[in-house]
Amino acid sequence: MKVIITRPLEQGMEFANLLKKEGKDFEPILLPTLELIYNSITIDIDKYDWIVFTSPRGVKGLFKNLDEEGLKKIKKKKIGAIGIETAREFERTFNREVDVVPKEYTAESLLESLKEEI
Repeated sequence: MKVIITRPLEQGMEFANLLKKEGKDFEPILLPTLELIYNSITIDIDKYDWIVFTSPRGVKGLFKNLDEEGLKKIKKKKIGAIGIETAREFERTFNREVDVVPKEYTAESLLESLKEEI
């Protein structure tokens, strides 16, 4: 069965590999419809008490923009993630756990969880 995958290339490859592992005669066809470009920006981590991520891509984007000093400083910041996949990406990327993940993976639930922590 041919399956077109329209996710960004990296995520598309992950899904294609999952299909291949199923062994059900899947033929994934990668057709990325967008390309992620992370802008280069300067971030002064000291200005922030909390850093909240709403997607795994946001985690990757921040990581690409932090220098060595910023990478050290982020370990001292409070971190929120909208869902478990975003939290896992943060943990893999920054080698530490997040402080808040809401029970429901919505912006509203994340806001309520943050209010409880502040």
